[in-house]
Amino acid sequence: MWANILQEGIVGGNKPKTEGKPWRGGCVAGEYRLLESTSKPFRFQESPPQGLENMPRKPSHLMPRPAFTLMELLLVVAILAVLIGLLLPAVQKVRERANQVACQSHLGQIGLGLGQYSLANEGLPAGFQSKVVNGQETGPGWGWATELLPWVDQGVVDQKIDRSVSPLDVKNEPFRKHKIKIYLCSSDPGPEYWDIQLPQPSVQPGAPAEEPWGAFQQSTEMIPSRYIGLCGTTPVDKPGNGLLYRNSRVRPRDIDDGESHTLLVAEKASWVSTAVWHGMLPGVEVQPSTVRAPGLGGAGPHYDGQEHNAERKAHPAAWAISRVDQPLDSQPQPVDGLGSSHSAGMNAVFADGHVQIINTKAALAVLQALATRAGGELVDD
Repeated sequence: MWANILQEGIVGGNKPKTEGKPWRGGCVAGEYRLLESTSKPFRFQESPPQGLENMPRKPSHLMPRPAFTLMELLLVVAILAVLIGLLLPAVQKVRERANQVACQSHLGQIGLGLGQYSLANEGLPAGFQSKVVNGQETGPGWGWATELLPWVDQGVVDQKIDRSVSPLDVKNEPFRKHKIKIYLCSSDPGPEYWDIQLPQPSVQPGAPAEEPWGAFQQSTEMIPSRYIGLCGTTPVDKPGNGLLYRNSRVRPRDIDDGESHTLLVAEKASWVSTAVWHGMLPGVEVQPSTVRAPGLGGAGPHYDGQEHNAERKAHPAAWAISRVDQPLDSQPQPVDGLGSSHSAGMNAVFADGHVQIINTKAALAVLQALATRAGGELVDD
């Protein structure tokens, strides 16, 4: 058909009479048409099928679109779950590392403050201040962390504390729950406050039951401390061979083993036992912690299968100071012992102010050598 059109209309020169208008050849619906114009080149055009020119089109939002199948959706969810499972341990490690760095920073500030205190007062503060009458601690009991307050930007608290009475006296009640950030560790899972069972006074024979005591408070809440002073290897209620003990005043020249080889303050995690920054609490024995031990849902890194002994108690001095009597990986730790919630080890500050991580697998002999000030032991750096 196109050959005939070309032959008759173009080659043969037989153009129909259209009075100067463009002409069309072979105009049949559904077929290609050849258009000619005196001013435009030839072009082809396709006509729609008959009967479909005016047919309405379906709106675009009703047109079918591609979508996920159930299997594809489940596959995406499974991939996301795997990725989250891979990333979560890494996030936890980063968070723990940040907490450990913050803990080291707190101990660094404590070490710096104690160094400045030592220079200003010609010796370190006492582990705690107390008198002993008939074998009993009579207080007042304020400890090394309280003496450090002016040196760690807590001068206002230091000025308002009444040191003539114990931390348990009603005069000092506002400070029992006063939080001091540098005495806390972010990794420790312990409670925000310790519930302290207060000693009950005995009524003298023949005195009225309501006089002179009246109502007496049974318990109180106190803010904890995650750091403890080291008295050495001796019991906490005895004169220590370390740096902080009852009424102590250790000078730099008394540290024969060297300041860089003598422990000053270390971590005491809540799973070991309770501790407070205020000092020794007269008449209140330190109870075993209610926080789960490592391996039993707690945060500590090691556990050998032994349960905490509910009968374990310690002298009131253990609120402020601890001794080195067991390896760090020994479980359960003594109530007046040491321990950390960090998986990498226990942070500690030495007498020269440097902070170091003590491996939980360190030998007991090494720990005891570091805890004493004049033992003469040789310890590798």
